Amino acid sequence: MNRPIRAALVAAIATLTVAAVSAQDVRSSYEEFIRQRQQAYQEYIDSRNAEYIRYMRERWTAAEERPAVEAESQPAPPIPATPPDEEPPAPRAVPVAEVVEPVAPAPEPVVEPDIPAAVGPAAGEGNLIPDTDAALQGGSAPTIRPDVPADPAAGRGGAPQLRPDGGNILAGGESGQLPTLRPEGGNVGGDNLSSVLGSDAPAAPVKPAVPDAGPAAPVRPAAPVTAPSAPAQPALPSAPAVTPAAPAVPAADEVAADRGGAMRGGSKLKGPQQRFTFVGTEYAVPAVQGSKPRLRDVSEGSVATLWESFSAPAYRTVTEECHRLRDQLRLDDWGYLKMLEFLASAWYDGAANEAVLLQTFLMAQSGYKVRIARTGQRLVLLVPASGMLYGYRYLELGGEKFFVVGNLPASGGYYVFNRAFPGERLLALRPSVPALPERKVAPRHLVSKRYPELQADVVVDRSLIDYYNLFPCCDVAVYQIPSVGATVRQSLYPALQQALSGRSETEAADMLLNFVQTAFPYATDDEQFGYERPLFAEETLFYPACDCEDRAVLYSLLVRELLGLDVVLLEYPGHVAAAVCFKGEAPGDYVVVRGKRYTVCDPTYIGAGIGRTMPGMDNASVEVLMR
Repeated sequence: MNRPIRAALVAAIATLTVAAVSAQDVRSSYEEFIRQRQQAYQEYIDSRNAEYIRYMRERWTAAEERPAVEAESQPAPPIPATPPDEEPPAPRAVPVAEVVEPVAPAPEPVVEPDIPAAVGPAAGEGNLIPDTDAALQGGSAPTIRPDVPADPAAGRGGAPQLRPDGGNILAGGESGQLPTLRPEGGNVGGDNLSSVLGSDAPAAPVKPAVPDAGPAAPVRPAAPVTAPSAPAQPALPSAPAVTPAAPAVPAADEVAADRGGAMRGGSKLKGPQQRFTFVGTEYAVPAVQGSKPRLRDVSEGSVATLWESFSAPAYRTVTEECHRLRDQLRLDDWGYLKMLEFLASAWYDGAANEAVLLQTFLMAQSGYKVRIARTGQRLVLLVPASGMLYGYRYLELGGEKFFVVGNLPASGGYYVFNRAFPGERLLALRPSVPALPERKVAPRHLVSKRYPELQADVVVDRSLIDYYNLFPCCDVAVYQIPSVGATVRQSLYPALQQALSGRSETEAADMLLNFVQTAFPYATDDEQFGYERPLFAEETLFYPACDCEDRAVLYSLLVRELLGLDVVLLEYPGHVAAAVCFKGEAPGDYVVVRGKRYTVCDPTYIGAGIGRTMPGMDNASVEVLMR
């Protein structure tokens, strides 16, 4: 090897050595930074719990129970109906009374809560927000509010924040591995480290699942806003041929990996474990060594003492594992609440008061707005939500409805510990499609009466049916949020796509309309369940019969996912239909929402094509339910 080449190699090796040393220094500095931030965050959480416990020992506030709001029974008019044989009507506008906005996911709290007023007993007390930068430098920490960048994706001073992608730093992660970093403002790990890095609120929890139980009760989303009275009709081009959109179906190995993890109940836990069953599958979280603390009674002092026990370091891994399970199973907020309910019940072997307090503690540590109350000798969990929970008793605290989880009647009035936990947020009624272990049911043959080529043997996932069985009764708009599970997508969608291929968008929508009209027997909720109960699309494919809102939800999903068209629900007095925003011209009745024309499509007007409004609904003022 000649001298110039040798010199070049030596220089290259020296450069690589320097780079490796620099990378190690960066790694070490980052790990030290994370360690300090973790420590500061945990001190912050401990201080919040300590102050919370102090107020918990004070006398609780008396409150009165309000009766449950019952869902209106559907339908009021005699449905279904069959249209006369005639040509499609000319386009005609249907009046719109109001537009009901979707229940938006709860955003990350934007710092700036009035902590002294919300938590402290008097002005100037109870401010639990630490100056974490000063704390990290070892100095005394005056209480200040953290900086909030104008751009949520930007960190302090405009620099993007870095977070591990997929690693749970608060749980420690895997030894010796530096997590992948990506710029993003948000949470680090299972707990919300952004509380320390620039946000005052704990992490926004993820979504839920459910065990075998009877149907529950539904919820109305946020108050509707008034739609424009008479917007101009947009010019419509001629209808193009439609190629059914291919819905995203998870890869087989991805689905198997998700479900395998769920079956195993999560990470490789070491030491004693507390096992519990949720929606037919056993899971585990770390158990706490020794005997489990108990309540002496349900007095303020006894409850505060048990909460203090839950705040000990031994319970941190329990909270972290609950967060990990929530994320792994992709639970929505209500599903997470129910998962914690099953865990707490197993933890205390059915001891109701201790289980309720543990569930409340875990919800509070997960960032949810919750309250604990006492009625007689029983503790109850109270939660506000982003909409009405029909059939649930509630207390009104500060003008806000707090629903009684468990929905049991009071025993002589309520006494409530009504203190805010900093950074808390509302439970969002945004149902998910959770990643639960699959349990297939027998295929169900579905076929359109008018278009027999539109048929399929659909297979439903029983785990999703059991999960949705735990969801409370909500407004119809909530039921159009989730899609269907992978099992339905793989058994139903390909057959429908094949039959719709090459059709125009109006032809395809009309075929799907007849499919939903004629492939399912009709029955009201009272006839099928004995009470009002809207169904998710997955449930409509499972239960023997369905009524108007169930059909409208299923039809809107099929049009949205197979044809790629925008759909809204139309709520008449006592009846629900759908309306589709076609790209081209479409015959018949329509509503105009935000400048877009949506053609009426009624899955309960048996045999009617697109554009036909059911008799008796023509002059009704209809509400438009946005997804």
